[in-house]
Amino acid sequence: MYFIEPDDTGTHVERIAQRSPAWVHDAECRDINVDVFFPGPGQRAREALEICGRCPVREECLAEAMDDETLDYGVRGGLTSAARKQRRKTLSALAATRQKAAA
Repeated sequence: MYFIEPDDTGTHVERIAQRSPAWVHDAECRDINVDVFFPGPGQRAREALEICGRCPVREECLAEAMDDETLDYGVRGGLTSAARKQRRKTLSALAATRQKAAA
């Protein structure tokens, strides 16, 4: 695993490539300043979401971000941290409903 502090500088992939899966090298964000993916208060994530939208490894990035709650900040895999938290909550509720139905 790796951990990126929201105030890190440099490009997104340069900071995470040291201990990252091979797909990171195909990421659309590999040459983008990391600040784009960590919008400050009152700033929009539109640019980061557009970059993620055209990324060939968006699904891999999102899967990793969904599996690791330490990555719950910034934009990853085409979702903001709030959207990932909401998706996790929804998936958890769905799993609980399915478990009840199966019992």
